[in-house]
Amino acid sequence: MKFNYLMPLTLLVTATSWQTMADQNIKYVFKATDNSNATQLCVASANNDLVKVKKLVIRDKFGVRDITRNLTCNGENVTGFSAKYNAQVTAEYLNRHAPKQYKMDLDNVTITDLAYTPALPQTVKVIYVSSK
Repeated sequence: MKFNYLMPLTLLVTATSWQTMADQNIKYVFKATDNSNATQLCVASANNDLVKVKKLVIRDKFGVRDITRNLTCNGENVTGFSAKYNAQVTAEYLNRHAPKQYKMDLDNVTITDLAYTPALPQTVKVIYVSSK
């Protein structure tokens, strides 16, 4: 019996496409744990709301460079946090204004769900956000 060399490749492609399809069916809902400007900025950046991010940056007396340097959302840099949840517009804005040592390679950000289970169409995941 001949070994079919295409079988492992077919399984790999099927598994990869299933994971990609499952990632596209997840809707993230961000809920702030407090009413601070920093937490609101984290939520706005993850929701890809650039207008709100800019309004909140104006309220901050130190500016966007200081925010990209010092603000952490759920233990992660604000730029990385917004990129993690596919908020490309706000991630690019924050990354553009970040100091050189805090810039990220936004093309190589990936999400790995360690507790993956096959998703139903449009699964909602609630993410509680805190800032530091």
